[in-house]
Amino acid sequence: MGYNQLFREMAAAEYTSLMSYGTEIQLQSNLKKLLGNYWPDRMEISWLFVDLSKEEADFISYYILDNLRNKINISLMKKIGQRIIFDFRVNYQQREGTFTSFKNGNWGSETPYDPFWLFDSKITWQSKNINFFASANNIFNTSYHDIGNVIQPGRIIKLGVSVNVNID
Repeated sequence: MGYNQLFREMAAAEYTSLMSYGTEIQLQSNLKKLLGNYWPDRMEISWLFVDLSKEEADFISYYILDNLRNKINISLMKKIGQRIIFDFRVNYQQREGTFTSFKNGNWGSETPYDPFWLFDSKITWQSKNINFFASANNIFNTSYHDIGNVIQPGRIIKLGVSVNVNID
């Protein structure tokens, strides 16, 4: 199926028979206060769950029915001394639906989204008016599709400086 043929077959439609329910839970804790100085200062955990029920239909929905089913975020933050902050994050995502694969210039079949885990970290050195940071996103270079047939970036490493300028 070529590019022009694929997009000629798409049409806008109203889809009214959807049932959805879900929940989101978030916990935050000051671990340092509860357990002592050797533990992370702060921990945050959140979980999102959505169940979307729909009648089976004879069409492919591009994006609208590709909802997140489960999403988990875990964040740990530790302040080291007065100036250094270390932040570590873990994210899990499970998406419903499918995308049309496209490889070597050819359209393929409908492919379900694979769930994936991402690991990110950041270290910051702070002073009164200037911060230096280094961060790594997608530390393990996970290959994944978040939505549609768009491969998301692999490992990203950033170095930066932020300056706080007070103009009175």
